[in-house]
Amino acid sequence: MTTEQPWADTPFPLIESPLKTRSLKDSHYCVKVATDMTHAHNTMLRALNSIYNQAPHVHAPTDITDLLFYGTTWVNLVEHHHDAEETYFFPAVERIAAMPGLMAENLDQHRAFHDGMLAFKAYCTTTTAETYDSKKLLDILDSFCLVLQEHLTEEIDTLLALEKFDAKQLEAEWAEMERGLIARADKVGLSL
Repeated sequence: MTTEQPWADTPFPLIESPLKTRSLKDSHYCVKVATDMTHAHNTMLRALNSIYNQAPHVHAPTDITDLLFYGTTWVNLVEHHHDAEETYFFPAVERIAAMPGLMAENLDQHRAFHDGMLAFKAYCTTTTAETYDSKKLLDILDSFCLVLQEHLTEEIDTLLALEKFDAKQLEAEWAEMERGLIARADKVGLSL
């Protein structure tokens, strides 16, 4: 998915919706799951792009403070999303498929960018307007964001591959994960 809006769509490209080539009507439930996940992932990527593109251009102390808070909130969003996948959805997919370890690659990808995200969050929560350095912030993002972007993109194909498993079970587990997300949202500062 590309547009002519580099401030929104770069440097980390957005993910093309499965609905570009498939229809929800008469499709396996995995298409809805993959589409919902694409929207969530693109929200994360757009926010990341906005942080990345704004970082060199904020100079006023209040703008710097706002950007650092926004960065912290973005990490909280990504952590909340991945915690929900790891706690609810990935184990459910493995149960439906009767294939323990099916989602191991996705878990490994989470671990691959986890420390970088923690470093970014630490920078955002400990930096002041006076000590802010956009180059340092961008260096931290550069240390993990390509791996994150790759994961967010590849996970969509993983979800579409669930087509060979029971659609009704997948729908029930997806609904359960959504209930869990809503129940936990206010605990991470992401109330709906």
